[in-house]
Amino acid sequence: MTGMPVPLLRLTHPDFAPNLLHWGIQYVSAELRDALALGPDVVEYLPVDSSRSSAAACARDYMVMNVLNTRELIDLNRVAHERVMLPVEFGRPEMRETVIRKPEQRIYWREDFVPDVPLFHAAHSPWIIATDAFAERVLRSGVADVEFQDITSDHAQVDGTITLKTL
Repeated sequence: MTGMPVPLLRLTHPDFAPNLLHWGIQYVSAELRDALALGPDVVEYLPVDSSRSSAAACARDYMVMNVLNTRELIDLNRVAHERVMLPVEFGRPEMRETVIRKPEQRIYWREDFVPDVPLFHAAHSPWIIATDAFAERVLRSGVADVEFQDITSDHAQVDGTITLKTL
């Protein structure tokens, strides 16, 4: 995310200061960063200007989390996809294959896929994927307002809600 200006995060409600905000950018609190305990080979953290926010939001010490790794988890031989123009770096679009999913279409995962990092982007999708072990560790850390959804299960795909609630 080199060249990205420092985002201005303005949260003014005195009681609104979650550990994770996802508005096109992932804003993570210091508490969540500690619980994630990810190295610089997995994520980079970038500054945020939250000086116009409430005291509770300022106390969270938000930073932007940029997940660095992308992995080929989706089986494109079995999933409908298209080539579309997508931004790949700040201000630079490129033609990329992406999954264009309708609720009735199932996402198929590569059966031979073995993750080599605990958190990564699923190529050809908007999703950030966490391994089960990583998700369990974060949930055990005591961060109260973070949850994960198992989007790889058949159950998660039944009603078409194949989106992550948080990470």
